[in-house]
Amino acid sequence: MGKKYTTILTLFATICFILSGCEQDDEQISNRGKLNLRLAADTSVESTITRATTDEGTKPDINNFTIAVLQNNSIKLSWDKYADFTDGTEIPAGNYTLKAAYGNIETQGFDAPYYEGIEDFSIKKSESTDVSVTCRLANVKITTEYTETFKKYFTDYSVKIRPAGGSDITFSKSETRAAYVKPGKVSIYMTGSKQQGNKVTFEPSPIEDAKARTHYRIKFDVNAGGTELNISFSEETEREPIVINISDEALNTYPPFFTPTGFESGVAQELIEWTEPKSQLSTLLTARGGIAKCILITRSPSLIEKGWPDEIDLANPDPSVLATMQGLGLATKGLSANIDKMAILDFTKVLVNIAYSEANSESTFTLIATDKLNKVSEVPLVLKIKSLSNDFDVAQPMNVMRGSTSIQLTITLKGDISKVRYQYQAYGYWQSLTPAKVESDVEKHQIFLPFEEIQDPQQIKIIAGDKENIVTVGIGESSCSLSSPEGSVWAKKATIYLVGDTEGTTEYLKTVNDITLEYKKESGAWSSPTQKKVKEAIEVTGLEPNTNYTFKAIIKGTNTIKVLNEISVKTEEELQIPNSDFEEWSENKVWEKSSAIGGQVIYAYHPYKSTDTDRWWSTYNDKTTQELADASWYYGAYPGSVPTNAANMHTASWHLNTYKGMSLNTGAFDGNVSVELSTVGWGKNNWGPGTDTGVNYADQRTAGRLFIGTYDRKTQTETLGHSFESRPAAVHFYYTFYSYNGESAKAYVVLEDENRTVIGKGELIISTTTNNYLPGTININYTEAKKAKYITIMFLSSASDSPSTLAVVGNSGMFSGYGDSRHIGNILTIDNVSLEY
Repeated sequence: MGKKYTTILTLFATICFILSGCEQDDEQISNRGKLNLRLAADTSVESTITRATTDEGTKPDINNFTIAVLQNNSIKLSWDKYADFTDGTEIPAGNYTLKAAYGNIETQGFDAPYYEGIEDFSIKKSESTDVSVTCRLANVKITTEYTETFKKYFTDYSVKIRPAGGSDITFSKSETRAAYVKPGKVSIYMTGSKQQGNKVTFEPSPIEDAKARTHYRIKFDVNAGGTELNISFSEETEREPIVINISDEALNTYPPFFTPTGFESGVAQELIEWTEPKSQLSTLLTARGGIAKCILITRSPSLIEKGWPDEIDLANPDPSVLATMQGLGLATKGLSANIDKMAILDFTKVLVNIAYSEANSESTFTLIATDKLNKVSEVPLVLKIKSLSNDFDVAQPMNVMRGSTSIQLTITLKGDISKVRYQYQAYGYWQSLTPAKVESDVEKHQIFLPFEEIQDPQQIKIIAGDKENIVTVGIGESSCSLSSPEGSVWAKKATIYLVGDTEGTTEYLKTVNDITLEYKKESGAWSSPTQKKVKEAIEVTGLEPNTNYTFKAIIKGTNTIKVLNEISVKTEEELQIPNSDFEEWSENKVWEKSSAIGGQVIYAYHPYKSTDTDRWWSTYNDKTTQELADASWYYGAYPGSVPTNAANMHTASWHLNTYKGMSLNTGAFDGNVSVELSTVGWGKNNWGPGTDTGVNYADQRTAGRLFIGTYDRKTQTETLGHSFESRPAAVHFYYTFYSYNGESAKAYVVLEDENRTVIGKGELIISTTTNNYLPGTININYTEAKKAKYITIMFLSSASDSPSTLAVVGNSGMFSGYGDSRHIGNILTIDNVSLEY
């Protein structure tokens, strides 16, 4: 067949397919009808007392009803409001159900009516269908009524109802609104107190099967003698009211109460799932009027999934339900035959069946008791359990050699490992296995399962309570590799990791002690370094800085794991900070003020040569020597960080020695110069008339600072840190210290990675005055195993955010601008800073 003819046939088939699709689309479009809807709301309800239907309440606005068109229980069309619906809406031909609703059946409480209407209808091709739906109350309406006799008898009162599975709804004394609840059982509790009497709560019979679209008026009355409380809510109870004894004797009988053991009501106890509490969790129920009811309300999805009821009367239980609860660990005494006045409920063994869930981590068990006088326990007892995950996990196991007679599993579990069960797959069935040995290290457990000679891969099922995990054990040699992640190699040490071919192999390697590392330099023989194995890591010490090494692993003994590689690393350099002996300085006159009667020349000192382009150390001198804005000489401006041999401006120690008669050390520890850091007072109106007596008028007080970084005089901002790619273990230095007003000095170091994230830091507080040089060490604690990119070292004369200063008056008086007077606080002198590795 020619290509031309083939092309024509293909084109013809394509056109036919497209035309066929168009015909189907046209047919679907034409096979439609229209829907017209009329919606109405009927607010009438049936009264349980008169059995008459009456129209009550305010009608909800029809326009606010939601509309849904369903087909086979699937929503095809919906409108949030009836007002949004348009008559003539086109729908494909077929059978449908229209549902209209107002409110939410799950919302229970005051002013929460739920209306619903449902109507089936059919749509025919090219025809209009009129559908009328009437919505009626679909939940239960409840109100309370009190006779005048009742109101005179009880000075205060309230009523609480509890729909099955729902929360309490309280009618206060003045409440006139109706409450709306789901159909079903509704419990009733009345709390009242006589004048100068104790408050007491009664539980009459519940509404066992409250009906939808029904209004239950709960009526409370007291007989003329004042000894009986009558309650009615239906025709039957209207004819024969529920009668409760409210004689003085009955009222004075203490209501039922619970005495818990091992827990406090309402206070959550943390418990790892699938474990029993360390102590008994139980309660004693005492009812002096005799036990009539003991309601247990449970909120625990994992328990309820196992057949535990969400609500049950343990004094009158369904035997089969009680058997299920006992099978799940509930123990009771005094709630079965011959129920009297005391009972014990023990939940200790129940709690082991609660599974952890992020969405439902809290379980509650609420107990409410009623005695034979219908009196209710004053406060419900609530056992609250916050479940914690047991972190159950099974590592992928390492392979075994053909013919092996044991499989090793690594299990993570917080809890009792002896309760874990094991099975293996054989002949299409799961067969039980009993471990030959279990080795535990806190939450990690090594399980050794016995087998006859293994010839094929094995499937193992591990079961821990509600959880299970299935792993496959392969046949063949297991292997591992050496790894050295970035940041694990330092100047004089390194950490080499053993990484298995499976997670289980890695876990197994943590337990093997017959593994050692050997190393060699670029030229040299293999030798054994000083090393320590910690789980899957081997820590090597005693290495030389800035040196290339190659490592290999030797596995001895009967272990069959093959090491696949050698690994090469280079240690970091043992770097130091330039000018850390502080012998190099520069100075410059930053400003000068003078007048006919006095003047002042201010210098700033810098811990680097003026010709240096890569500067490491900086100070706050450009802050405390800011130029004065006007001609006043009543201004102090001194550098807080100066070399001890400063010539143009004296040190703070010199001032205290000269004008305060002190004998502070002004020399260096080593070489010619140390750096003196002093807290300085500075600023306009620093000095003025009357300061000859030593009155302290410092406007600003700043601690002397020496740090790695820069300080910009124009913008008055600091930038901390300098590029640095080694990780020292500590910073060492020598210092003297003079403390003023009990303040301490501080030194700290920070190492950061390339993203300026802190990977290590340390701090030293200096509190004791010393006139002789002492060694100081800042140990660095590393929290991240990452390479360093920046280092910051900071020395501060004062650790206080608001440092103190002393006014030190010199020889120059007011008419000389107090040129040699200054404010001085702490003095910290530093020398010979070095990094230790």
